[in-house]
Formats: sequence, C-alpha cells, structure tokens
Amino acid sequence: MSQRENFLLSLAFLFFFVVFSIPQRALAGDPIDTASNAIIRNALNQSGSTVSFTSSQLNDNLGELSGSTISFTGFQLFPGLLQINSFPGPVSNFSAVAISSITAQLNWDAPGIDGSLGTLPSGSSYHIQYASAIPNWDYSNAQIAISTGGVSPGDAQGYPISGLLPNTTYFYGLWTEDPFGNLSYLSTGAVVATLPQPINSLSSNFLMVGNSSSTVAWTALLAAPSSATSEGYELDASTASDFSGTILSSVTTSVFDSTLTVSGLNPDTTYYFRVGSLNWNQAPDFVSVGSTVTSAASPALVSPPFTMVGITSTTVQWG
Repeated sequence: MSQRENFLLSLAFLFFFVVFSIPQRALAGDPIDTASNAIIRNALNQSGSTVSFTSSQLNDNLGELSGSTISFTGFQLFPGLLQINSFPGPVSNFSAVAISSITAQLNWDAPGIDGSLGTLPSGSSYHIQYASAIPNWDYSNAQIAISTGGVSPGDAQGYPISGLLPNTTYFYGLWTEDPFGNLSYLSTGAVVATLPQPINSLSSNFLMVGNSSSTVAWTALLAAPSSATSEGYELDASTASDFSGTILSSVTTSVFDSTLTVSGLNPDTTYYFRVGSLNWNQAPDFVSVGSTVTSAASPALVSPPFTMVGITSTTVQWG
C-alpha cells in the first residue's frame, strides 16, 4: 500500500473515531434541534438519503441499537455510540409552612436518581431558590445548597429557612442534583406568608371581666411597612392552659384595633387568653396574655322579690 493510501486510510479512521467514539448526551423526550444537544440520528428515508428535520425528539418509548449496519424496509440504522444519562426526577409535593415571623419550614419527598427510581447516593444535593416576589427561576440563583445521600424515593425531607421578613409572602423552588452533575427539572412551587410581628402585651391586659365575657387590651402594631404590621388580630379564650379544649374567639381585621371581647364564657370559671396578630393568610402569631376568673352568676330573682318591707329593714328573696 502506498504512502498516500496509508495517509488517506489514517484520515478515514480518524474521522470514524471522532464521529462514532465520542459519547453524545441526549435525554429521551428532549428536543435535539440546537447546537447544545444536537445529535447525529443516522435516519434514512426510503430512497436511502439522510432525513433532515428540526424540532424533533428522541422517542420516550424507543431505545438505541448498536452494532453493524442494520437494514430493513424503508430505513437503516448505522453503528455508533449514544450515551443517554439518567437524571433525578422533579419533586412534585414541595410545600412550605410558616413557623414564626422569620422562619418557614420546607417539606418534600425525595425523588430517585433516575426519575422516581433508585436511591440518591452520597454526593447528591438539593438546591433551593426563594424570593418575596415570583422570581426568574434559575438553578444558578439558588441561595441554599443541602448535601444529601442514601435517601430512597419517597423519603420525607425537610429544611427550615430563617432570616425572613415578617408578614411577607415568599415563593420557593427546588432542584435535585446527583453526584455527576445531572440536574432535575424545577419542583412544583411552594408559597407561604411568614407570621406577622407579635403584639406588645400590656402590664394589665384585662379591661373587663364579667360572668359571661371578658375584654382584653394590647398595644396595636404599626400600619406600615408590611413587615411591621398585621392584617388584624384574634383573641382566644380556653379553660385549658394549652388551648387543647374548646376555644372561644373574637376576630378583627383592623390593625388599628387594640381591644377585643370574647363572649359565651361560663361564670365563676378560670379562662386562659391569648392574642394573635394575623398575616395575609389569616394565620395567627399568638402571645399569651394570662388568665382570669369570670364573675359568679347573678342570682335569679323570684316574684315577688320582696317578702317584707319594714320601717328599718327589707327582705328580698331569689332563686
């Protein structure tokens, strides 16, 4: 074989190695019409010419064949290498609960390393982005990274976020990343408002204590800004100090109010009271304002009430 033929053969081999030996990445169901994820498909039409198309996808239900050239009616498959990577599934039950005026608790179930399958190995991580207005969701803008590993799909996960503003609505999103840098799609969104600032209790909170009602006072919060105010107040009364029993309530939606009265109390009974400032979702941030005993019931008069009226004395009867 001549030197020229050897050179041409070397070029041909180099071309085959570069084209067919370098693994390409593509995800089933993802588009393959851009430079970042384009892939040579080797699809031929019935006349044997290469089929050209855009905005096409790898079929979720089909795998890729490797080996020698395979021909069948209308189409051919050519040998080559195609690397398909699995990646974690998106979290579908992401939720948030307000814990205090500055803290929210995030909860979710772990996905799998391959969609909803397979344990997330050591070196995996969760990435959380949050903001007080709907953000431009972007993994690179996530403020929190949480290392994880050894968790199976469906395992309960949670994380508290502190340092938030009171009475403020926050939006949360989460991504899962495996140890190889493969990233899940964005989770379902979670939205919650933090609790407002608690009220300022007075040295003496009870303005009036009757036999069936009590009035409680406090110092009203500011009207602005949002993080310093509330959307109203709730006054609760219960015969149980932990408010586990029946609760009687009174509510106002005005931040300027500084008193509320609870009615329907039983006479000569100890009641415990708490006042909660309300956030945008009407969730209260309670402060205990102490306990008091309602007055005894008034006696019921009978008729006639006076059994004797004298010069220096009078006798009254009641039931």
